[in-house]
Amino acid sequence: MQTPWGKSIQSNELAPGIIWYFTDRHGGIWLSPTRIMVLLDTLDPALLDSWPWYEEDCDWAIPFVFFRDEIQEYNQILYFREKLSLAWEILSYFHPGLYQDLKEPGIEHELAGMPNITSIENVQEWIAEPAQTKDE
Repeated sequence: MQTPWGKSIQSNELAPGIIWYFTDRHGGIWLSPTRIMVLLDTLDPALLDSWPWYEEDCDWAIPFVFFRDEIQEYNQILYFREKLSLAWEILSYFHPGLYQDLKEPGIEHELAGMPNITSIENVQEWIAEPAQTKDE
């Protein structure tokens, strides 16, 4: 698959129509046209300037938070709660308008229990890491 960052070398389907693509240099989340329509029906299109691609540094947090229930149910991502907390934190910093639109009243979005990540460079692998089977 060709991505904005080059040819994909690996992918992980987070949920139907939500795929994390990895390249040699960068990566991010791609949303299907159906998923984009759901976003556009719900959120202000002016706040969604990168669709259908959401790069790994900051923009990945938009679809990760928005489709969090489907991602959690479908993919069983390792450390999902911590990754979701990181996504909320990134959203609040880089996309405060979307954060305000998406946050749930009365729920604190904290980084409690989050692994020590000193660099955003390795977050791609950590975020999209698929769950291990129960036998592992």
